Amino acid sequence: MFKGLDKELIRQVRGYQYKALNANQDALPEESGVYIWRYWPSLSDVSYDGIISAIQEYQRGFPVSLEKISGKWSRVDLRRNYYKPNIEEDFLGIPAKSKKYDKLMEALSASPESRMALLHAVEIIFMSAPPLYVGKAENIRKRLKEHFERRTGFSKRLDDAGINLKYIYVSYFLDEVSCEGREFSSSLEEILQRVSHPPLVKRFG
Repeated sequence: MFKGLDKELIRQVRGYQYKALNANQDALPEESGVYIWRYWPSLSDVSYDGIISAIQEYQRGFPVSLEKISGKWSRVDLRRNYYKPNIEEDFLGIPAKSKKYDKLMEALSASPESRMALLHAVEIIFMSAPPLYVGKAENIRKRLKEHFERRTGFSKRLDDAGINLKYIYVSYFLDEVSCEGREFSSSLEEILQRVSHPPLVKRFG
């Protein structure tokens, strides 16, 4: 039988916790590649109130994406809110006062087993949501260290977003294609940025 998405695979996509990477920087590779930052709140409390609180925090904390679109005669500032801030209005994109919303609330109230199944689905949503940031580096260890030490524009934008760092995770993959430099990493970084629209990327590429 074909295997569905399990927790192990989802957590592999999530990557490593910010604080763990910051405390063990020597374990990071010094090769070139692409790295991805994600906002992934803890879902350890499986009570009804615990899940509601975690989803509420996620929706309130997810940064707004700001994009400037310029033409010859005009410029438009595009503001993209991925979620509404209050779970009473919206549950991860599902509007309140809808049958789907009611079914989600019913599943949360039903039983611990039902809530555990729903949490698995919520983690898939976290995995599928836009990452906070996608970047490239000739040396992943060196570049992430610059972010950790608040020496980059992205790190300042992350601070301004006010997200609890214990909910920040970073994954990466190495550039095993380019023979010299980081031609592949640079192209893949921009493709991923354009496809996923990370809210804390100031410009693509």
